[in-house]
Amino acid sequence: MIDLLIVGAGSTGSVIANRASEDPNRRVLLLEAGPDYDPLNQTPFDLINSHNNSYKQHDWSLRYSPTHGRDIPFPRGRVTGGSSAVNTSIALRGMPEDYDEWASLGNPLWSWDQVLPAFNRLERDLDYGGKDYHGDAGPILIRRYPHSELLPQHQAFLDAAEGLGYPNCPDANDPLSYGAGPQPMIKLGRLRISCAIGYLAPARLRPNLTIRANTLVRRLIIDKRKCVGVEVEIAEGKTEVISAKTIVLSAGAIMSPAIMMRSGLGPRKQLEKHGITVLEDIPGVGQNLSDHPAILLLQKPSRRSTLILH
Repeated sequence: MIDLLIVGAGSTGSVIANRASEDPNRRVLLLEAGPDYDPLNQTPFDLINSHNNSYKQHDWSLRYSPTHGRDIPFPRGRVTGGSSAVNTSIALRGMPEDYDEWASLGNPLWSWDQVLPAFNRLERDLDYGGKDYHGDAGPILIRRYPHSELLPQHQAFLDAAEGLGYPNCPDANDPLSYGAGPQPMIKLGRLRISCAIGYLAPARLRPNLTIRANTLVRRLIIDKRKCVGVEVEIAEGKTEVISAKTIVLSAGAIMSPAIMMRSGLGPRKQLEKHGITVLEDIPGVGQNLSDHPAILLLQKPSRRSTLILH
């Protein structure tokens, strides 16, 4: 019998699989809808290349319409490591006051003082690991480009920011910092230090951890208000039920609510619209996602030489 079944080998699932399998008496099964690459030297270049995102080879091909008439891609990683394996490699923490606001709304374990030890534990900060708000022995390596490694355009931007009076910000993850400076990055040279590398790689040698890739979870199996297993696709039109003592659903901000809703857990009106039997009417499932809100600013350079790489 499987003790712990984890749905999704992304940023959260990889961490849980690593930590849970530290107990040799706990049998852990990690399910991933996308592929897995073991040994690591077989990892495709688009996942290794931290200088650019992986756009197509390991993506869910989702699209969305942020405003009427616009249809644009919504990139999400479909591979062990999840979106941490395909993203821009920026390791930027949230603002302390945001975490404290969550705590004030009824989530005391999400205060800045409570989450900071977790941030420190996960990172090996090569630049500021000796600070009390950073870690120096975690599985995720973090560094920043020094001024000498920046392109002329980057150097010019920082020089212009300084000339305009913006403070220098050498460490954007310093809780008291603000201004202009380099981004903290999860990269070593060109290698993207994803959760598949930082967390799953060292756990693979444990005999009590099994990683099952290319396995799409369709729904949760609920028995008397308890999740006892999952239904997965094994071939077109064919399914299999995998049972476990404990189920962790960590399939991401898009796929986790989708799995819940296919399982009968979610807003009654939406479930009934798609012919899904309602097990629990939970209005908040799948609602109110706000992901990377941003404003695009277009600028026309005064000198064409600004855009030329030397």
